[in-house]
Amino acid sequence: MDALIHTGTKEMAYIAATPRAYIGQSVGSGQCVAFTQKAANMPRTAAWRRGALVKGNTSITPGTAIATFDADGRYGNHTDGRSHAAIYLGQDSTGIKVLDQWMRHDVDKLGRPITVPHTVSPRTIFFRSSPRAENNGVNYYVVE
Repeated sequence: MDALIHTGTKEMAYIAATPRAYIGQSVGSGQCVAFTQKAANMPRTAAWRRGALVKGNTSITPGTAIATFDADGRYGNHTDGRSHAAIYLGQDSTGIKVLDQWMRHDVDKLGRPITVPHTVSPRTIFFRSSPRAENNGVNYYVVE
């Protein structure tokens, strides 16, 4: 069962009870938000608010929904690399361990650009500078 867990602030975090059950699947539209919402039983992104910074926060429960946020503390739903959501598994000095899915850019047999779902899988989002904000672990916060 999914739960809302108190994070030490007045807000609550969304926790997925069994996120690993989705490994290898493409959930919903294949976008990152579709998986995160389903796994943690979350509302639409307009209701999401920025919570605690993930980097260095060892009190975050594995299964917690995390995301990048705009300067106003809201999730932007941008498709240019500024927005991403995932399920937190843990972290070490190099980065955040997550489960996530995304749409991969590719070309079809005729050379036309297409997007292809990348199924839910574990990966590390490293703490390092990157041209795309979603690929730098310092940009992630708990979703409340």
